[in-house]
Amino acid sequence: MKKKLIYSGVIALVVAGLIVAGIHIFGPVKKNKLLDPVTLKVGTMYSGKQLMADLAFTNMSFSTHDEKIAQVSYGTINGMIMPIEEGSTKIVLKGTYKNETYTRVLPVKVKNESGVKVGCDISAWNTAFDADKVKDYNLDFVMLRLGVSSDVDRLSRLKAIALKKAGVGMGAYWYLASEDRQSLVSVKEAEKQAKMFVRMLNNMEGRTMEYPVFLDLESMTLIHQKDAVGYLEKIVQSFVGILQKAGYKNVGIYANRNFLVNYLTSDYYKSFDKVWYARYGYAKSGPYSDGSRAYLWQTGDHYKSAVVGHKHLDLDYMYTAH
Repeated sequence: MKKKLIYSGVIALVVAGLIVAGIHIFGPVKKNKLLDPVTLKVGTMYSGKQLMADLAFTNMSFSTHDEKIAQVSYGTINGMIMPIEEGSTKIVLKGTYKNETYTRVLPVKVKNESGVKVGCDISAWNTAFDADKVKDYNLDFVMLRLGVSSDVDRLSRLKAIALKKAGVGMGAYWYLASEDRQSLVSVKEAEKQAKMFVRMLNNMEGRTMEYPVFLDLESMTLIHQKDAVGYLEKIVQSFVGILQKAGYKNVGIYANRNFLVNYLTSDYYKSFDKVWYARYGYAKSGPYSDGSRAYLWQTGDHYKSAVVGHKHLDLDYMYTAH
């Protein structure tokens, strides 16, 4: 009986050893692993963590072999994969598990079956912007910020000229906020900024822009504490009215999820068929849960791109023909 117990114990140890060896050689704890290839679609965002992390990795970092085919975000929203153009590339994940570094490589094939366009948006922060690289990196358009509050983006006209020379279609936007960035925006102040926006548009081929102009609504200086929805609608109507009176009919609204869900809720906004939605870290097709109303989707603001000297860049999907 004692011998049988010894033999059983030895066999159990051998089997356990073989299982552990098998896991280390073939299983998910293999240090470097080439994953099964996947097909990704332009217009849909994917979570690299869900697709690639088969262990409880920490200190994860993602990179792409070809940013012209697929991009990956870094920073606060880390590891979102954004397909850019039809073709093939590889996404690389490096992560730490039990104080050791692991690598996962995901071969991807990108398809664009719906004709979704891909572009970027540029502001005064993007000092290293190179208009000649926009098309080279498979971007179809640029949305150009012309000003914020009472300040104009002074290099925006030069950027617009460079984009026109490079043959890149563009639109524009204005970030509406109070002058001191703290007090509530007044109707008078909103109208003043709308007139500044019009002057800027008129000085950079604005009337022949290929894409819409947008009013950027994300500053909390737009929110009245007692009548947030009604007051904001009054502000927006005043601003948009001046744009339309100046001949700019193709006007859209840019907003994040907080504004769209909590403040842009009146029937007035149903008249806007151009909604530019800022929603990061969302793995799905279109920023809305059902895919409706989507025109432009700003998928993130931290992509490393040669278009801006490999500093962070905002990227966008466009779903509706302009």
